[in-house]
Amino acid sequence: MVYFNDSLKTHKQPMNNADRLIIPTNAKSQLERRLNAKQCEYCGENDRIEVHHVRKLKDVIKKYLKRGNMTPKWALIMAGLRRKTLVLCQDCHIRLHQGTLDGKTAII
Repeated sequence: MVYFNDSLKTHKQPMNNADRLIIPTNAKSQLERRLNAKQCEYCGENDRIEVHHVRKLKDVIKKYLKRGNMTPKWALIMAGLRRKTLVLCQDCHIRLHQGTLDGKTAII
């Protein structure tokens, strides 16, 4: 156990950590790079991009293992990327929610 034995100090002016905060302006997140590619990660189309997001990736995989069904390609792509998001074209996204997304070949 760690005990705090020093006295508490009051500061007349609030501490400002903004001077120490360094934010790189040209650094891009992985999602931003994937969106800027403007390519469906399932079929490869370059038109009308949308993002599909799941709450927990492990729940998606467990859902199909429980049922005894084969895990769909879109779930395997998400698992391979280790991401809860999948950039899809509008057609693939609609078919994913309808449960009919299995006609096109996957791009990994």
